[in-house]
Amino acid sequence: MEKNKLLLLSAFLIALFFSSANLAHALEVPLPTLGDDPTLPQYVVFLFSWAISIAGVLALISFVVGAVGLIASGDNPELAGNSKDRMKGAVLGLVLVIASFLILKTINPALITPTPTPLTPVVIPTSGPPPGIYLYPTTSNCSGAHLGVMTSSQDSITSAFNGQVESVQIINDPDNELYYGVILHTVAGLENAGRCSPPITKDCTPINMIARAADIFAINDQDPTTSGNGVTFYSNNKAFGWNTGGHDGRYDVPNTLINPVRDVGKDSMIFDYTNVPVPLPYQLMCMSYWTCPGSIHINGNYLVAIYSKNGGFTNCQTFVNNVDDLNTEPILGPGSTRLSDIYIIATQ
Repeated sequence: MEKNKLLLLSAFLIALFFSSANLAHALEVPLPTLGDDPTLPQYVVFLFSWAISIAGVLALISFVVGAVGLIASGDNPELAGNSKDRMKGAVLGLVLVIASFLILKTINPALITPTPTPLTPVVIPTSGPPPGIYLYPTTSNCSGAHLGVMTSSQDSITSAFNGQVESVQIINDPDNELYYGVILHTVAGLENAGRCSPPITKDCTPINMIARAADIFAINDQDPTTSGNGVTFYSNNKAFGWNTGGHDGRYDVPNTLINPVRDVGKDSMIFDYTNVPVPLPYQLMCMSYWTCPGSIHINGNYLVAIYSKNGGFTNCQTFVNNVDDLNTEPILGPGSTRLSDIYIIATQ
């Protein structure tokens, strides 16, 4: 019996020696600090580390208490049994703590040192109406009932208000670089010619006309030069002017001049016949695109709107692709003998 007591006392002293050595070592190492602005992962690591340390200390204390109880039990078998159970429980608890740490680390180290997953920014929609084109049939100040938002071209606008439009509102979306514009047509079907409005790009524009169709376009307002390489107009000597081997007069509108809307009608649009082998009488007759339209090469994302006038009546037709032969297109309105305006719009 005395021999067992001596053995237990020696085990206790050895355990106490190692624990005091570990404690001294722990005191020598600075504890991790959370800093002035700790993050959630730092909190988790800090608490997890300290939880394991506290569990180990408690297990050691329980083991020591059990060892002291066993030494002091003497001939009391009940106290000796309770002390042994305490020591066994302490050892088992310590084993469980170490095992749980190793298991977590083996499964996924991030469970011990978590890394926060970046949150996807939540875009809160604005309370205003969505961007696009709004047609108002009863007021000239863009108020009251409207036909709903439109963001793409319409071959046939709803006739709920008998086609009458008093004002047009344009709502843009600068955050997503969306800037809208519209040309209204009195004739349904965008491939057909008829009376048209000029290009509308302002926020609210009063306009009194019948609207049966609408060219709706997204304007390249940020950098119009990225829409393409511009537009070239050819005289009517031959169709497909860009494929005639330089045998047509031409008028170039480079992308640098389309910013983002170009009113070519303000230019003295004279064809260039340099090194073009066509008779001089023809050159003199077809110096201007207004009297000799031929074909159009649209080199990029552009909308070309061609207008003609007869008194107060404005006829127009719009194009987004190459025009092989304008002589086959109804670009001249009733009674018109020449063109009046040409708009080029850089689109997205």
